[in-house]
Amino acid sequence: MFKSIALAATLSLAAFSVAQAEGSFASASLSSPVSRATQVIAGGAVWTCEGASCRAPVTSDATLSVSACKQLAREAGPVVDYAVDRQKLSDAELQRCNGGRSPR
Repeated sequence: MFKSIALAATLSLAAFSVAQAEGSFASASLSSPVSRATQVIAGGAVWTCEGASCRAPVTSDATLSVSACKQLAREAGPVVDYAVDRQKLSDAELQRCNGGRSPR
């Protein structure tokens, strides 16, 4: 019985995490627009970049990270703003994202 309760709790938590992630989006602004619509995989998410804007559905906690921002910047160019829902990378984190250079 204990295993059944533990399994039910685990499944409920997993369902809650998926439901919480549904509808959550990450966004980034690039210092220069991409020449054509581009898709980039960064932070476990598939980003779509058009012009100087990129957007991705949030797939994990890794989406809001300097590492994910670096992956995006490597493919799409320097990032001037990076956020998941209402959480943003700080100016210092954006500088690390862009290899120590300020994108502005």
